[in-house]
Amino acid sequence: MKERRRVIDFYVDSISLGYDETTKQHSIDIHYKYPLVKDGLVRKGGKMNWDEWGNGYRIKKGEQVFSLSTSNFFITQKNYQTLLNSYGFC
Repeated sequence: MKERRRVIDFYVDSISLGYDETTKQHSIDIHYKYPLVKDGLVRKGGKMNWDEWGNGYRIKKGEQVFSLSTSNFFITQKNYQTLLNSYGFC
């Protein structure tokens, strides 16, 4: 449990929870310390880094906020448990 907490503290800056009374919608915003959301490797173009096999790559920066709301993400008990497991909360 301590190792999971250490990883969360290293990557996650804050978590915001919200509720809109008029639409009865919940929202969760996870704010990361680094641009991890939707990042990736790009294999062509621009200034490249090289891996140990001589393949060129470049890192595409992502976003620092991941947002969930009940309007764009239907949360069932199974999805909720999977979400919590993927972030190391369980």
